Amino acid sequence: MITLFYPYLEAHSGAESHRRGLIEGFTAIHTPVRSRNQFSRKDLVRFLFDVLVLRRHAYVRMNVGSHNFQLALLVLHFFKAKYILEVNAPFTEDNSDRTTYEMAVKKAYKVICVSAVLAKYLSTLNPNVIAVANGGKKFNRLESRANLKSHHFLFLHNSHWPWQTSAHLLTFASKLVSMKIGLKVIDIAGTLNETELPENIEIQKGALSPLQYNEEVRNAFGFYLAYNWDQDEVLDFYLDSLKFRDFWNTNKPIVISGPLMTWAPNDQSEENGIFPLGAFESGLLESVKRQYKRQSYHWEDACQRILDFNPHADV
Repeated sequence: MITLFYPYLEAHSGAESHRRGLIEGFTAIHTPVRSRNQFSRKDLVRFLFDVLVLRRHAYVRMNVGSHNFQLALLVLHFFKAKYILEVNAPFTEDNSDRTTYEMAVKKAYKVICVSAVLAKYLSTLNPNVIAVANGGKKFNRLESRANLKSHHFLFLHNSHWPWQTSAHLLTFASKLVSMKIGLKVIDIAGTLNETELPENIEIQKGALSPLQYNEEVRNAFGFYLAYNWDQDEVLDFYLDSLKFRDFWNTNKPIVISGPLMTWAPNDQSEENGIFPLGAFESGLLESVKRQYKRQSYHWEDACQRILDFNPHADV
């Protein structure tokens, strides 16, 4: 059995989606999993009991800002207990004590991160690092677009995410006008300026619950993702989008402004329904409408990669 030591956050947050995804993935591959809340002192005690007494595998999310995380780390190190450490950001963006951050990475049995760039950064501290892309939800890939409730691309925008941009929003909307396709924008932070927008844009403010999110993804004709090119002076684009995995699994078209994700089961090409914004023109309408043959990538695939990773395989 695996015991997750993870922070419990808002239902719509990326970290909470990641936690639920891990539970779903490990369960799907018949690996029992128990989740403990990093924000709860009682769950800290339960987590340590799971690992030290019941001998369950420990899976810990890096969170140096949490006092409970620091206490758990001290106890695990004292008893020389093995633990898998998930790291989602470099030290400079983790808001943590550098000594504690580096010690957590160095002493981990396995280090899991979401991109090859971040893995390279962490491998200077621990050789047992593997990049495992976020998993995605399961959607009905055979859904007929003729049965969709509306004919629009979906764009989820949150200005609180520093790597996301809305700079090309009007450019994309104008490209859709000639295709007679709309653009629905979920303005999560409620910061977009609604003045002087094309008529084919619909803006809905506020975060989505998991059920609302699933419904929006099912109803969309396709998806738009927009990222800044420059992310971090050292790591550049080290993140991996949870939304990209979900969108990928629907087998619907995806238009991207910014860097393509560096990992996917298939080539990120127009044949597989991935269109760079600069190359997305009305002449591609037939390509956008067809069904693709992308290979899905779910949380069970990500969790299987985590379990299969053997740090001592080459020793």
